Amino acid sequence: MMKHIFAACFLWVLMPLMAADAPNVSPEGLKLFTAHTNFIAFAQSRESEIRSGVNDNMQRVFWIRLSEAVAADDAKNGTKIAIPAEMGRFVPLMPATVRQLKVQLDASGSVEVSLVAADKTHKVNPWWNADNRTTHYFNLGVVADVLKKRDIPASTEDLYLVIKADAALKGVWSGGVSGVPVECDLTRYSSLGTDKPVLRGKLTIDATALRYINGVCGIGATNFFRLYALPDVPMNDGESLTNVSEGVYAQREYTKYGFLPGRQQIQFSYFEKSAKVIAEDTQKPGYTDRGFVVKEKAKADPEKRSRFMSAWSNLDWIECFDNWPSWMTLKKPAGIKNLRGTPDEQYWDAAAELASDMLAVRREQTGRLAGWYEVKNESDLSDEWAYHMKESGADGWEYLARFHGAVASRLHADFPGVKVGGPTTAWLDFSANDMIVAKNQLRFMDMTRDSLDFYAHHYYGVNPEFTSVSKSHFLYGNIDAVTDLLRAHMVNTSNVKPIIVSECGGANADNSRGVETFSHIYRNHLALFHFMERPDIFPMTVFFTIPATWWAKDDKTPLMVYRDPKAGKSGGMVRSTLFDFIEFWSVFADGGRRVPVRIEADEPEHYIKAQAIIRGKTLVAAVFNPKPRKASLSLAAVLPKGAAVISAKQKRLFIDLGVWRVEETDIAGDTVPLYGCETALIVLELSAVPAPAAAQHENTYYADREMLATGGECSLQVSVPVKGLSRSRLRVSLRMGASWKDAVLAVSVNGTALTTRYPLAAMNGIYTSFEFDVPSTLVQEKNTVYIDALPSGGTVAAVTMMNVYR
Repeated sequence: MMKHIFAACFLWVLMPLMAADAPNVSPEGLKLFTAHTNFIAFAQSRESEIRSGVNDNMQRVFWIRLSEAVAADDAKNGTKIAIPAEMGRFVPLMPATVRQLKVQLDASGSVEVSLVAADKTHKVNPWWNADNRTTHYFNLGVVADVLKKRDIPASTEDLYLVIKADAALKGVWSGGVSGVPVECDLTRYSSLGTDKPVLRGKLTIDATALRYINGVCGIGATNFFRLYALPDVPMNDGESLTNVSEGVYAQREYTKYGFLPGRQQIQFSYFEKSAKVIAEDTQKPGYTDRGFVVKEKAKADPEKRSRFMSAWSNLDWIECFDNWPSWMTLKKPAGIKNLRGTPDEQYWDAAAELASDMLAVRREQTGRLAGWYEVKNESDLSDEWAYHMKESGADGWEYLARFHGAVASRLHADFPGVKVGGPTTAWLDFSANDMIVAKNQLRFMDMTRDSLDFYAHHYYGVNPEFTSVSKSHFLYGNIDAVTDLLRAHMVNTSNVKPIIVSECGGANADNSRGVETFSHIYRNHLALFHFMERPDIFPMTVFFTIPATWWAKDDKTPLMVYRDPKAGKSGGMVRSTLFDFIEFWSVFADGGRRVPVRIEADEPEHYIKAQAIIRGKTLVAAVFNPKPRKASLSLAAVLPKGAAVISAKQKRLFIDLGVWRVEETDIAGDTVPLYGCETALIVLELSAVPAPAAAQHENTYYADREMLATGGECSLQVSVPVKGLSRSRLRVSLRMGASWKDAVLAVSVNGTALTTRYPLAAMNGIYTSFEFDVPSTLVQEKNTVYIDALPSGGTVAAVTMMNVYR
């Protein structure tokens, strides 16, 4: 770890300027800002782990050292650790996910932690049970509870931790796996949009036609409304929580609203070290003793298998292999840090055999298998795939492709029909380092075209949520550019395969706090509306929303939380505020047919997204206003003869001055108001079931080349049908150079310049996309798209034409 030194005086000069950027900030927000600012200065003045987050690339404080090494005798007697004032003032205000204590021992052993406050002792509970390990995690929620009873800033002079361990302490750290962002964002504590003019526009829902996106009309839970869990044997009627697991209970609750389980991991290290199910074959080093297969199959319960098959016989879900056991992992050369069980090349056959054997056990236990198997979780990271480390001396992506091929070959042979894919990417930042991330992804697809059935990625975004409205934001152009390049390369190399998104949206939000719930749901919507526009590309997407965490009873991040963590499930479970997301989307999760919906506004780049479905007599439009500014849309419903609107309601999810709001109101007249960063459902009850007689087809076509260097002429070809063409739009995915001062993006189609032009001076180094309306009269079966010369150092990554046919 590096010791981060920071100039506190600079921070105090900067603080008032940053606080003033957010209008009408609530007192709670200002209090948070002061505590957060001092906490970051404190972290940067000590030995701390400060780095970019894996999935969002934001600078975060993960861990702060509170104690140096402590000898074994002192640790056994109990060592006192003071709680610094800067930390104490911030702990009550921070999310629960970063209120953790990490105790590292120099040998396996047990640890007990207590909090002493004004001579009263409180037990500090473990984050999860971890006896006889070298690293232990504890929940500092009790510290927050004590400090919340005091005025903030609270004194911590009479507070200290007592740590007893039966081994020497290597160090004690405070923090959490999700980290505290270095930048304090007060936007959520403001009245969003009051500092900007209201955007005026029109929302048109057309129930006279069905909407087909690249041939797909239907929508439902099997596609987009999945949670981070495996399907389990359902509860029997009348069965209580005390008789079933917390996961099964949570499954009953969310499936009531049409949501389904979607994904989990098979962690081989768990079966080695915790469950002790697998062991090395003493006669064949590097391989697993296959005797476990017979033993585990014998434990299968026929009655549970029958109930599982009855409930889930038609469901596909995703499982991901990770953390191969110690006897087959890469250990050489010196300097390799194999943190997530990367198998040594000489044992890849052993790794594939173990994966196959585990599936044989699963099939015996449940009666069937998942539909999709990912070979290695987030294998673009060197922490996950050790061959990416320079010390390995290997071409990490070439090794990764061959490993995927080895596992896929074995699973295809043993389980025909099972789909295998990867690389289950953590970080889709295509702007970095001359687009090396994008280049590696395209190369991986080329190397695995004959071995894999699908490609898998995690869509989290790489920028703060909504505070930046620049084109670098994942929503404002970047997410489209990422998907367009991946798909264009598939089309141009005749390697078109599904993209499975096994994690997306928000993650690790403390749902006891409204601002955290809002952030989680906002990020869910950022991803969801992108996927719903591309049902042909994304057959399954899974929110990183964990239904229940029975291994961490104090956890506030899941969908269901314990009423009393100390009592566990015997005290009952309740829905967290994250359940508002489940209830909100239940009408879409239950399924429906798409109908055309359109947003027109007085600002071309308004970024408001919409989807609409018809279900019997109910017409529903979901509208997402991603920017922190208000909008007012006039509502127009185009209905077949004989149908009329008999009621119109708006269900709203938004945040105001840090307060999470869920409201349902009647729509007055024909006006739909949208708060800044609001998501709304417009529900129209009709007098009769409409019978759409027309069809609207929206198809996407890709230019014949990708990844073209700037610095000269750029001409591409796009072939499209023209019969029935109603509207056309062009999207250019572009990575700007590092120092483009006066560059402008200008495009011509078939020799005619398009009227929209984009100045690029403020976007140096960014990867994003730009859209242009194309007059339908310009479009031909074979179209030449010409991009005016841009300075060198950039890349025209992909060009797509999106056409509407009636």
